[in-house]
Amino acid sequence: MEKRRAQRKTCNVNGRIITFDEAAVSHECRILDITCYGALIKVERDISIPRQFELMVGDSPLTYPSRLARVTSRGIGVEFLDPLREEIAAALLETLFRDELLLEKAYGVAARKSPVRQRVDGAVETLLDTVIQRGERTTTLRKLS
Repeated sequence: MEKRRAQRKTCNVNGRIITFDEAAVSHECRILDITCYGALIKVERDISIPRQFELMVGDSPLTYPSRLARVTSRGIGVEFLDPLREEIAAALLETLFRDELLLEKAYGVAARKSPVRQRVDGAVETLLDTVIQRGERTTTLRKLS
């Protein structure tokens, strides 16, 4: 049984990967499935995808800041970057965990594998899951009234 934060929705729609190196470049892709946290995409030709890019879904003019999460035989896993997520993590790191992080740095603990960083990431996920659930409840209540 697969454990996911949100259920995937199979969609199979056109999309575009937009990169901004020296100039804006756009590549067609196919979005196979999507959640509020990310998507699985497929590209038709061999292209180099940078670590961070914008993803356009369907005909929408909106883009989603994204990062390359994984590459598998099924496709390319994309994580949507949430500015709120980054702001919450920065605030927690600065206010609650600053001293612990300084100690870890002094002892040479790798930043990404840091126990403090893992706790902060867990706290951020919990906070954002609560925000998403509350938003879903609010939307449901609005539909019922």
